[in-house]
Amino acid sequence: MTPSEVQYLLSAPNASAGYSATGTVYNSNGKYCATTQVNVSVAANNIFPDLTGVQNAAQMVDYQCIFIYNSDTVSSMANTYVWLPSSAILTSAVNWALAADTTGVSNYNTSSQQALLIANPQTAPAGITTWVGPSSTFTGGVNIGTIGPRQVFPIWIRRTATGIAAATAGFTLQVTFDA
Repeated sequence: MTPSEVQYLLSAPNASAGYSATGTVYNSNGKYCATTQVNVSVAANNIFPDLTGVQNAAQMVDYQCIFIYNSDTVSSMANTYVWLPSSAILTSAVNWALAADTTGVSNYNTSSQQALLIANPQTAPAGITTWVGPSSTFTGGVNIGTIGPRQVFPIWIRRTATGIAAATAGFTLQVTFDA
């Protein structure tokens, strides 16, 4: 597998099947994987928009769903961990956490629902109780098992504003696996 075969996709909450519609930043509310990749060349505003001063002061909590996509047609991603390296958090103005969606792994283009669906970004995904924050090692992340060829796994990202003065808030998400 090559690094380009591991892709990060937004979700498409209004789609009728996986990988059949585009996704939009801050409308990545689950249900199906989108054809739209997360723009990994920028560290901010590629999943969440900036918080307003009012949202920051209110310590708003919001959620977005992305999919880890193994676009390889042959190899599996075994023992897969998704994590937020502590060293790659841009500011303490927000707290970040990750959780595995309870739906689990699915084929990228299935018509069966691929992730939980939330009504809006301030609604927590139902049934998810284990969230993990930044870690210094991948074992502090979320173990999602094996993602087979042309399969996706949904991950939820939670952002909690801390009320600290506004700053560019971002993170780097990493995926570690055995090929």
